[in-house]
Amino acid sequence: MLPGQALTTAMGILPHTNLLEAQNLALSLDIPFWPQLPHFRFREDMYAQFAEHFPGMIVDEVKRSLSFSTNALHRKLMNILRKALYQSTLLWPKNPRQRLADFWRQTFPLTL
Repeated sequence: MLPGQALTTAMGILPHTNLLEAQNLALSLDIPFWPQLPHFRFREDMYAQFAEHFPGMIVDEVKRSLSFSTNALHRKLMNILRKALYQSTLLWPKNPRQRLADFWRQTFPLTL
């Protein structure tokens, strides 16, 4: 036995598919914890949780898979670039609307 007043807790993924069983286990320890239940719902998996915020990553709950899309990455990066350009035009008062309009036309040319 270790000296001291250690308390028990846990963390991470549980194999449960029954929410009540997982909740009972999480609450049965000295310090309750928040379990992840990827067998209950795919988005409970830590990879799925973090991947959804990475540019270009696609989380498919039906197929229970993660994939990468260069098109999704391009769209996300263009949104970031657009926001950065808009913010930079606020810092440079020399005709910011025209600069933003020119950037928009060059980035997304309209062809009829």
